[in-house]
Amino acid sequence: MTITIALAGKGSAGKTTLLPSLRAAAAARRPAERRLVVDADPHQSLTTLLGHQGCPTVAGLRSAYERELLTGAALREDESREAFLEARMGQEAVVTTPGYDFLSLGQWELAGSQCTPHRVLARAVGGVLTRYDLVLCDHEAGVEHLGRYAGMSLDALVIVATPERLSLDVAGRIAASACRVRESPRRMYLLLNRVRAGDMEKRHVIDALDQLDHADVRVLGAVSEADDEPHTLGADHPWHGQLAPLWYPLLGHVRASAARASGEGLAALRANGHRQEGRQ
Repeated sequence: MTITIALAGKGSAGKTTLLPSLRAAAAARRPAERRLVVDADPHQSLTTLLGHQGCPTVAGLRSAYERELLTGAALREDESREAFLEARMGQEAVVTTPGYDFLSLGQWELAGSQCTPHRVLARAVGGVLTRYDLVLCDHEAGVEHLGRYAGMSLDALVIVATPERLSLDVAGRIAASACRVRESPRRMYLLLNRVRAGDMEKRHVIDALDQLDHADVRVLGAVSEADDEPHTLGADHPWHGQLAPLWYPLLGHVRASAARASGEGLAALRANGHRQEGRQ
């Protein structure tokens, strides 16, 4: 059973900075677990934070293959364009590191939008999903990108926001958008980041939390403002270890929910099989 968790939020909310602490907490609880970390942001902030600059990316490979495919020389007679791309990316895009594997979207190098590599990333993740016990994905900042992953099932979406009005407003819009995609997340959580004394008592924060609660978004917790600037927090910074108690309940809840859903689905399949046999 593969568990998928994604982080989303307004730009500068700190989701990318927080993801290594979630990875560390998961590794501490289940060291033998097979983990895949996905950087789905074309700006590649997580790629930089984890030290994977210069590694192959989905968009980079897709751009290079597009040039090859324009000539037709790269394809065998019995090979489709999609099969060629998926085979090449399965071999080249996933980077193996101690403790986890890594897959980065990267940037589309040819003329046009990022929509093409986003679709390819979804296919690439889908193709390797069953190899892993846990998949952690750092989404692009904002709201619009959620629709690009309509075919990717999420066990949990963690929306990261600061106590600022605009950040909380974006959190609400992300939750609403996530509910509209074909494969909406099984659970949604809010993680408040960079919280200072008195923030939780502010009227706009209380109102936003109430609205998110009505949207079935559970408050995961609050992270106090770090002494370090966010961009200086390397993936091995001790600050990440301090957040482990915050992530443990999330991992427990998500795994339990996924196990129940898996059991219910299996029971439904068995029941349907019995009904089909009875009709014969």
